[in-house]
Amino acid sequence: MSECLLRVRIDHTWYGDQPISGITLCPDAQTDAILQRFDLWWRYEGAQWLLYSDRVGMRAALLAGLARELDSRPLCIRFVGNLDHLSSITALPPGSRTVPHYSSRAVDAGTDEDAAELVLKPKSNAAAPPATIWLYPDDVARAVPGTTWCIRLEAARLPWIYFVVNRSQNPLNQPFIRTSDGQVLAGPVETQMPDGDTALRFDTGTQAWAFNRTPTLRLGLFDRFRSPLSDQTTEICLIRSMPLPVSGAVRWDGDGPDRRVSAATIIYL
Repeated sequence: MSECLLRVRIDHTWYGDQPISGITLCPDAQTDAILQRFDLWWRYEGAQWLLYSDRVGMRAALLAGLARELDSRPLCIRFVGNLDHLSSITALPPGSRTVPHYSSRAVDAGTDEDAAELVLKPKSNAAAPPATIWLYPDDVARAVPGTTWCIRLEAARLPWIYFVVNRSQNPLNQPFIRTSDGQVLAGPVETQMPDGDTALRFDTGTQAWAFNRTPTLRLGLFDRFRSPLSDQTTEICLIRSMPLPVSGAVRWDGDGPDRRVSAATIIYL
């Protein structure tokens, strides 16, 4: 028999209803040593990270013991894994380029101690390293048993850019990109690529669109031309379903609050 003392979950709109992947949560070395001294173990189970004890019914005593042992310090849990990917698909606080710090001392104001879920808010703290979670045993003890400490991450919303490079023998007349819901991207604007290719640039302008691992939005590349035998304009589809920007295509221009971030994709014809 065992008892769960603590549970943590990460929700991310990029993954929809699926659990987050490529990242795990691990106690730092000092926290891990303390947990071992208390015969507690940390594991991932059912899309959550759980702290277990085999001493059933001792939750309050164990958390009080941890609080005394830590002497006002928190349990420190680290984000471990592909942080670059996580940062690129996540809407981060202004000026930040990685996942921020979270603490049980900063809980969403919309929750209370009687809730089954407490939402941790991102916290700006120069003394606390980013991509960490500080959980104070006394905060955990005050929460209702079975409470989940939750981190909610939103998918990054960025301007999308497409560079269309025409290497075919067929010239483009009036090319445009249209989404499956009828939106037309701005452009084209002729642009010189770093490798010397000439590209046509299309973008979402001031609109920021969200990343999603399973998107419902489709974009197609079309062209219009006027028939030499009549005054009619014909529309043809060149690419029915264009590849969507991926997290690896994120471009960072500048640093700090004035940085410009966009997601760029190159299409070759």
